[in-house]
Amino acid sequence: MNKVLFIAYQIPPIAGPAAQRHLRFLFNLHDLGWAPVVLSVNPKYSEDYYNKDYSLTDYLDNNIKVYRTIAFNPMDRLLEKRRASQDRNGLTKKAGTTESGMEDEKKWRFYLQIFKDLVSESFRIPDRQIGWLPFALFKGMELIRKNNIDVIYSSGNPWTTHLVGLVLSRLSRTPWISDFRDPWMNNPYHSRRFSFIEKIERRLERMVVEKARFVICNTQPLKEQFQVSYPYLNSAKFVHISNGFLQRLFDHLDYGKQDNRLRITHVGNLYSRRSPKSLLIAVSNLKKSGVINASNFILSLVGKIDMPGYDNTLLEELDIADIVELVPFVPHNDALNRLAQSDILLIIQPDTALQIPGKLFEYIAIGHPVFALTGEGATAEFIRSENLGVVVHPQNTGEIQAALKDYVFQYAHGVLARGPAGSDRMKFESRSLTESLVELFKICLQEI
Repeated sequence: MNKVLFIAYQIPPIAGPAAQRHLRFLFNLHDLGWAPVVLSVNPKYSEDYYNKDYSLTDYLDNNIKVYRTIAFNPMDRLLEKRRASQDRNGLTKKAGTTESGMEDEKKWRFYLQIFKDLVSESFRIPDRQIGWLPFALFKGMELIRKNNIDVIYSSGNPWTTHLVGLVLSRLSRTPWISDFRDPWMNNPYHSRRFSFIEKIERRLERMVVEKARFVICNTQPLKEQFQVSYPYLNSAKFVHISNGFLQRLFDHLDYGKQDNRLRITHVGNLYSRRSPKSLLIAVSNLKKSGVINASNFILSLVGKIDMPGYDNTLLEELDIADIVELVPFVPHNDALNRLAQSDILLIIQPDTALQIPGKLFEYIAIGHPVFALTGEGATAEFIRSENLGVVVHPQNTGEIQAALKDYVFQYAHGVLARGPAGSDRMKFESRSLTESLVELFKICLQEI
């Protein structure tokens, strides 16, 4: 049986869309004639923002060997200590300090912060996971020698994984495939404060793209963007393998509703530009107008909300605490059952022209209508082409309100379709997608 070194940072119990993509590939590789040797980080050394779901490890086959290494990020440790000792109230005027003296202190602190940011960001090229690099390289070379690895596969982000794949491929002369689950240099969620860091990362991306035998892109627009950015490379180098779903996870879900309310559910973290602000205002307006109330409507936001002020206090201010629930992170199977017991599945995906959220494919497996708050781009085009549901701009409160009102009407008159999904959705089941990955492995073998 052929062997692939599978380099991925997010391996269960680390949870999230990236872990799901890795799990889907790993679940099918052995049956397709490939033995994966997994190189990952020990979850104890992973960053705090990664959710952990130990139930997902049940879906890692016993035939799969997973090797986890430590990681060391000194800058993160220093910043943690600094934050712990800082006065979180910010600048306070000391007794006897003049206003001009206070302004001078503000300027000094401003320039000091720039210097600190420069140092911290320099130690995070290309990302916070760079501290995993030396340990992954050492263990990776050992695994290649001991297991007679035929092909190397790396999945990013974090982009450090691609640097691991690049170096291991060059040292061992083993063909290597890089999988881009997101854009690197054209990512709206990745801002760079210093231009020299952007130049370094751009060069790193170019090295990865040029040296990899194949570059996998999880959306067609991302593939096309790479082809435009690297016109001197063979366009066949860039291959589209979408996200999907593992049917086994959906076989025993409970679709029974808990009550008679129209239930709209979002599962996943909300952060940065993924804001539910316009949605919450629309819900508040509909309640004021008498369209919805606690007996006929519930909006459920499941997952971490990493944005200040988005809590139950805000819901009370908007007078929607009785029709909006904020549910912290739950295990994956619990999240899937919550989706199955809903009526509408919510996507909040602004400003991502090249990306499609992995959760959308789980929504496809569930089969309920999708309500997408997204701008024009890959997500909107995909939802329309697959006839999955309604697309509304995430900042257009009026259109959001109109769409919600229409859902309430459809539900009240019994014409709102629910899942489970039909057989036409099975093209996104993970086995066929893993077969596409294996075909790339085979091409690499033939070229050795």
